[in-house]
Amino acid sequence: MVISRIKEKLQKYPHVSYTTTESYLEIPAQSPTGFRVWIQERADGYTVGFDGWHEEFTNADEALNVFAFGLSTACRLRVFSRGNADYKWQVLHKVDGQWVTDSETGLFVSTFWRESVQRDLQNDIISAA
Repeated sequence: MVISRIKEKLQKYPHVSYTTTESYLEIPAQSPTGFRVWIQERADGYTVGFDGWHEEFTNADEALNVFAFGLSTACRLRVFSRGNADYKWQVLHKVDGQWVTDSETGLFVSTFWRESVQRDLQNDIISAA
């Protein structure tokens, strides 16, 4: 089970708080500039999420790698909002010293006339090599 593997690895990080059930594990943002990382295990695969962004996986190792990536300094989450509503999340990684968008999830926003504001979030639980 992926959840039990993650809980085993989290023993190396006793300062990190998380909530878990048999099929779900969530690590809340550990700082004001961090973001929530979660994983849901199903019979047919896994969903890994960073706040509102999420991706489906059928391979356990791929899901674990993306989950760990979200906890690392190698990952950034760019969040777009209008008013008080977040509507788009971009996962970024560094290429030649520049942050590049890797994946994006978005929602239809009914307040499209409001100014779009973006903020960059980053976890630092795992240091990137």
